[in-house]
Amino acid sequence: MSGVVRKLAYVGVRTADPASMTAFLEDVLGLTVIRRSAEMTALRAADGAGVEVFAAGDPDPRPHFTTGPVVGFLVDDLHRARERVARAGIELIGEPGWLDDGTAWQCFRGPDGAVYALKVDPSVVVEGAPAAPAAQPDGGEADGPMEPIAFYDDADIAARYRSARGQPDEPNVTLEEPHVWRFLGGVRGCRALDLGCGEARMAVELLDRGAASYLGLDGSRRMVERAAGRLQGRAAAVRLADLETWEGEPGERFDLVVSRMAVHYVRDLGRLLRAVRGACVAGARVVLSTEHPVVSSSYLGDYLEGIPRSWSVRRYFDEGDRSCEWLGTTVRKQHRTLETYIHLLAEAGFQLRDLSEGRPEPASFHDQEVCGRRREVPMYLVMAATAV
Repeated sequence: MSGVVRKLAYVGVRTADPASMTAFLEDVLGLTVIRRSAEMTALRAADGAGVEVFAAGDPDPRPHFTTGPVVGFLVDDLHRARERVARAGIELIGEPGWLDDGTAWQCFRGPDGAVYALKVDPSVVVEGAPAAPAAQPDGGEADGPMEPIAFYDDADIAARYRSARGQPDEPNVTLEEPHVWRFLGGVRGCRALDLGCGEARMAVELLDRGAASYLGLDGSRRMVERAAGRLQGRAAAVRLADLETWEGEPGERFDLVVSRMAVHYVRDLGRLLRAVRGACVAGARVVLSTEHPVVSSSYLGDYLEGIPRSWSVRRYFDEGDRSCEWLGTTVRKQHRTLETYIHLLAEAGFQLRDLSEGRPEPASFHDQEVCGRRREVPMYLVMAATAV
């Protein structure tokens, strides 16, 4: 059953001499440093268990260091594990923490008064552990991954999503967005359609750049409400629509279609692309971005300070549902190969005109060291096509 402990994840310690302790763990005991920052160093043993070393003089003491070393338990789904702990009458300490790589944690006070933690870590593989149950069309079993619409409608997840998007050198902003705008080109006078528009962040810039009109579609009621508030007084509309069943907008035609980081949630992408072609005029430009197929094959990356150093590609040619640990819970996504994306576009009546794998460009980054480290693993796939 998902949401219960799979193994011990780590022990967290606070010490007056973190440098010496880290050197001992690394040089003498042979642990590998996987994350290093000004306030902590995380190390990992060969079986995936780890030690996190914090400085005793940290100016922002964490509540989970009031009772001594902290034991962290690895779980599949932090959201449901928190609910299980809370139902048992156990005190949750503070809000969950998370990183862009899907790592998330929640501290709690055990019945003995000591502090412990629940942790999700996508990079840790539990050998011999049963696979997570497949998602169900009606939203999934209680212990399965969340369906995308339910995921984005969850208030806690939505708040974490907005916070994550505001981080410095956030990967969507630095690796995916520049290529989307490069492929879109001039938009003046265009009738724009945005599939999976979320909070309609694209809308404001499209309109400011001269788009004649904008229509955003999203399956999340929470996202649509926030988007509508953002677009008040503009030549824009936002509608609630499930991309799994959307069939076009009667009487409306578009000459610019964009979909950012949404199609990897859609099971029948061929059907959606045919509906998009029916909503386009001939010559319409279409730009789609998605997770890179290398990433969606397994979601098992080796991260250092939140940036992947390498990636485990598994079952690459076995397309279909994948469970992705993100923002403290598990969401259902779809894996497709690069060739499948290209073939589906052609079969729906589009001609591929350009493609990007999210190559890091120095001009997009504040921190050039981060730019260099982002060159290890391709995170995004951006495709530009024309309706024929």
